[in-house]
Amino acid sequence: MLLLDKNKEPVNTVYYLAALIDGLLRNKEGLDYSELLKLARDSVTSDIKLLFFNLALDFLYLTGRITVDGRGKIYAHSLP
Repeated sequence: MLLLDKNKEPVNTVYYLAALIDGLLRNKEGLDYSELLKLARDSVTSDIKLLFFNLALDFLYLTGRITVDGRGKIYAHSLP
């Protein structure tokens, strides 16, 4: 089910940030949370709300798109 909100800025939506994070992780080989957040904030012109960033990471993790190793590095998975 797709949940829509009244947010008028696409940067502050879970789906937009999930796609941004997925793209960033495909270009880098394992990033920790702070590195990923800095790259994401550098990639967009408006401020990223931390709540939406965390929800996007949760969404990617639950859908099997990312994993986290024992050292806290986040990795993207390719589609089968």
